[in-house]
Amino acid sequence: MPTRAQLEVFHAAIASWVLAEFGAQSAVRAIPDADWWRSKDGTKIDFELVSKDYLQNEFALRSAGGRVSIFPFEKEPFYPRRIDPEFRFWFSWAESWRRVRQAEFDFVSAGLTVFFGPVGEQQKTQLLRAEWDALFRPPPPTRDQDVGQPHWHFDVPVVVGDFMFRNTVDDALNSLGDSMGSFATDEELYSALDLSGVHFAMGGWDNSGAIGANWRRQTGRDCDRLQEWIHRSLLYLKHQISASGSYVKPR
Repeated sequence: MPTRAQLEVFHAAIASWVLAEFGAQSAVRAIPDADWWRSKDGTKIDFELVSKDYLQNEFALRSAGGRVSIFPFEKEPFYPRRIDPEFRFWFSWAESWRRVRQAEFDFVSAGLTVFFGPVGEQQKTQLLRAEWDALFRPPPPTRDQDVGQPHWHFDVPVVVGDFMFRNTVDDALNSLGDSMGSFATDEELYSALDLSGVHFAMGGWDNSGAIGANWRRQTGRDCDRLQEWIHRSLLYLKHQISASGSYVKPR
């Protein structure tokens, strides 16, 4: 398990990537920013990537609650400048560790969250998350141990803006007539298709074991695998989001 010094090296690496790839001055800090390494054994410590440029701070409200610092994937607006306000894709980073014996820290969870929205407004659309939870935690467990680790979550309901799918659902409801009324309304059926609680596994298909278990990976006893995962996930998201400008259009 990493020590304070190893965590600080890991956090410095994240800030270095953010500067190199996104041009933003940042730091990973404990929430609250106190002497976290002096906490009692068993204490859970939350960290968040925050901006060091206080004049350019941007924030977003997470779907699960709470305000987080965010950073743009691209320096330029996503849409043409004629559209006001400027819309961009943003990301946040957060992680949690638990202090254990001899001032070492046990990994709990980590995640990237992607948002879309205008500059200067906290109310942005939360699109997706890339998360990694520890497989084995002190009891009682706080996660389903059969889900893939790491994994994606898609937070935008699949029916939003999908005109063809809505028409298909509407046609099905009309063909069922009054019999559907006792089961669900149109609105309830649409909301039931929210996939935000589904864990879409990112890797591990070559592992042995049962379904779910064979999609799980350990982070390891140091920060190396977690460090590689966050770096490559950020670069991949940036690459895909940069390419998306050719087919995503404003309404």
